Formats: sequence, C-alpha cells, structure tokens
Amino acid sequence: LETWIVAAREQLGRRAKVVDNRLKAADDPGRVTGLASQALSGNERTKFDLIDDLVSNDWVGAADRAVKAVGYIEIPRYFDGALTANDAGTGFLVGPDLVMTAYHVAAARDLPRESHPGQEDFDRQIGEARICFDYLSGDPAGIKPETWIRVKELAWANRALDVAILRLTSAPPDRTPVTFAAGDLPSVDGGLTFVANIVQHPRREYKKIGLRNNAVWKHDDERLYYFTDTRGGSSGAPVFNDAWRMIAVHTGWEQAKNADGKSPIYLNRTQAVVNRGTRSTRILRAFTETSFALPK
Repeated sequence: LETWIVAAREQLGRRAKVVDNRLKAADDPGRVTGLASQALSGNERTKFDLIDDLVSNDWVGAADRAVKAVGYIEIPRYFDGALTANDAGTGFLVGPDLVMTAYHVAAARDLPRESHPGQEDFDRQIGEARICFDYLSGDPAGIKPETWIRVKELAWANRALDVAILRLTSAPPDRTPVTFAAGDLPSVDGGLTFVANIVQHPRREYKKIGLRNNAVWKHDDERLYYFTDTRGGSSGAPVFNDAWRMIAVHTGWEQAKNADGKSPIYLNRTQAVVNRGTRSTRILRAFTETSFALPK
C-alpha cells in the first residue's frame, strides 16, 4: 500500500499536496482511524475523491438565471418549397434579442448526413422559426401560443464551428443573457477533471438539466468533450461550468478513443461515444475574425 501511495503521488504531480493533506487529516487523533469503524459509526462521511464538490449558496441563483436563458426552438423543414416536418433544438440568449444555437439546428438538417437546404428553403425556414423559453412541462403541443417568439433573421453563423445566432422579433422579458467563459479551461490530466452542466430540450421534451455524471473527458483549442447526458434535440444547448458561465455550445457526439486507440473508461464502464461542443473561446475568436460583436 505504501508503494502504491508513493507511485500515486508521483502521478498526481502538482496535486500531490491534496493527498498529503488528506493523509495528515487521517492521522488526526480526533478522527476515527479505521475505515470500518468510520463506516459503522455513521457519524462521519469520508471523501476519497480529490475534488471538492461543495458549491456556494450563490450557485443556485446563478443556475436559475442560466436556466431561464434557455429556450426550445422549432424550425420547419422545407425541401424545394415543400414543408415536410418541423425540426427542433435548443437555444439560449446571448443578447436581449439574440439566440445562439447549433448551425445545423438553424439549417433544420442533420449535417453533414443531409444536404444543406437551398437558399430559398433556408430563408423560409429561418423566417418561420420560433422559440419558447417557458416550455417547462407537458409536451410541445401544450405550449401557449402567446409564449412563442418568432425569429426575425439569421444574425451570424459559422458552419465550420456549427454555431449560429438568430435575431428574434422581440426580446423576452425578465431574462439575462448567458455569460461567456473567456479564460482557459482546467487541465484534465491525472484523471482529475471538471463538470459540464447542460440545460437542454432533449427529444422535444420540456426543459431539463444534465447535472449528474457530467465529467469533461478532454478538450482542445476548438472542442470540448464530455459525458453529460443529451439526446436528439439537445443540439444548440449551452454547456456551463460550475460558475454557470458558458464554456461550449453542444453540437453532437462522436466515437470516443484515447491516444492508444482504446475507448475511455468512465464510471467503471467503457464509453464508446462521447458528447462534444464548440468552445466559447473559439466562438469569441470567430466573432473577432468576422467583426461581429455581441451587445454589451
């Protein structure tokens, strides 16, 4: 056991101090030293993980504001001028009357598996799209007509990043646009990671929040990869860190492979797929590249 602990400290690198502190705490004569005794006493919960999962009281208020900024989007699918069905996705406020979503949601196509709509079909789809921020129960058929807000136009888009911004015909009242996370993300080395909270409308269902088993797997300059649950219809949802700042826009999933070609292990299971999103920092850089600016 001692050899294993020494090896673990070496692997943890700069986080070895956390282990040292836990070991010192275990030597505290005021604590029950035996693990079995601790379990039987019922007086103390021992944490074996290396991340403090406690959040402040302000976390709840920040979460509420973030949730209110997320809406359910419906966009009709036109093919050569003929309406075939309505597509659905998720979007969120980034300005008083601006909603960000995945580009393939705005296009109402499963890109790149389906062809991009022609310009006339695309313009008609955008012009008839609508969003509801208060779809909180039941099913879409029960949404009150007065709670829908129509889309006016496509304000900005980047197909390569799969991100788009829609301008609404009016600003929804009493809602605060989400805040972008502009700094670097924590590293995920040594098996230690951070969470990806996702507010979404999966499978055309009412607003739901992915808060459990939501670890980030990895990230690069453009994409964030995470195990938070999503479903079809979650595309365009905001991915938040635990400070409820937007760190990515959910765009889909892909096959999960480590550098050695093997699938990652999460929650003691092999994970064949992983969810992905476009990082907020990459989107902000794309704004600069196209001279687009969000309202302050």
